[in-house]
Amino acid sequence: MTRFFGSRNIVSSPITCECRDDTLGVSDIVTTINPSSQHVHAGDFWWILVAELVVTVGHQSPSPHNGVHLDRRHCLGLYVHTDIISVCKPEGIELMTRKHMTKDEAAAQELYCKADLKKLFRLKPSSTAKPNGQVWQGQGAYAVYALSQCIPMKPYRRASDAQLQALLAGRKLIGTRMCPQCKQRADPGDFQGSVCRPCESKHRQADSRLIALSWLQDEIAILDTETTGLDDMAEIVEISAIDRHGNVLFDSLVRPRNPIPEEVTAIHGITNSMVATAPSWPDVYAALSKAIQGRALVIYNAGFDVRMIRQTCTQYGLEDLTESSRVLCAMVLYSEYWGEWSARYGTYRWQTLSAAAVQQRITIDGQAHRSLADVKTTLEVIKSVAGLLSDRDTDRVFTL
Repeated sequence: MTRFFGSRNIVSSPITCECRDDTLGVSDIVTTINPSSQHVHAGDFWWILVAELVVTVGHQSPSPHNGVHLDRRHCLGLYVHTDIISVCKPEGIELMTRKHMTKDEAAAQELYCKADLKKLFRLKPSSTAKPNGQVWQGQGAYAVYALSQCIPMKPYRRASDAQLQALLAGRKLIGTRMCPQCKQRADPGDFQGSVCRPCESKHRQADSRLIALSWLQDEIAILDTETTGLDDMAEIVEISAIDRHGNVLFDSLVRPRNPIPEEVTAIHGITNSMVATAPSWPDVYAALSKAIQGRALVIYNAGFDVRMIRQTCTQYGLEDLTESSRVLCAMVLYSEYWGEWSARYGTYRWQTLSAAAVQQRITIDGQAHRSLADVKTTLEVIKSVAGLLSDRDTDRVFTL
């Protein structure tokens, strides 16, 4: 309980009771309490029946200490701390109407906001109607109007068929996004960057075609190898290269230092007896180097074949054949063209040469996984990406 710090002298001037509501944030002068002949001594307790209000009682005098701020509660009391003060009895206090009403109080007087007038009565305030009060709603107040000042709103009309169709069409667009390229709407999940997947596919495939065409207009050597395995000690057992027209630049088996494992032979079909009389890597090195000299090397899965050439050269103490050549990976080009996105790796999923041949309806010329057959297949895949195999319906957009 907050105490009243005032003058010890008897007060003869009127006392003002001010009603302050912390929730409303407003201050209204409620009433003036006239002093009475009765004296209130220190320690007396007087109840002021003011529900849900914070009450300030102060003197109309210049003294800054003539006032008290009481805690909010259903019944508020005034505890007199001074020795003697003149004040009226509680029953003498008459509170004026608060500035804001509650919603129930407004409804009891048939006062409603615009939203309730429309919802409950299909009415609206007339053009000359003025608010009959305000209702506090926690952080602000809204105006309420008397029913007698309201006029009927226009009756509801049934929507026409055209309006219903437009509404249905509009609802179907909810949650969709327009592609800036084709102006078609699609689910946001069907976008690749800022455009829809079909448009992104068209642009991506167009870029891939330009790259493939530039390769076929350049002096290239399409190269492939077959090896004894995949590890760091694996050696080349066959290597082939052709030009952009399909002419063979080089094709030879290679005798490795170590035998070919049976499980590897099961893949490419090259046996130890087939390479027993073949030239060694140093024997083919010079001829191969001359065949690919001055040409860009196009390899399907270039990372693997370049590593095999490099480590085979290292085993024999020879200079890396690919070090001075420009190496282009046909697998990267085709995978981007095909467009199967891998969310795990954040790039396009690699397509094997056999898968690319199936996808592009290419017939393999020779035995699959033999180097000469693989370079011929690679050339056909590049031509397909370049759009030079128009008689085949190979283009498509990959759908995730």
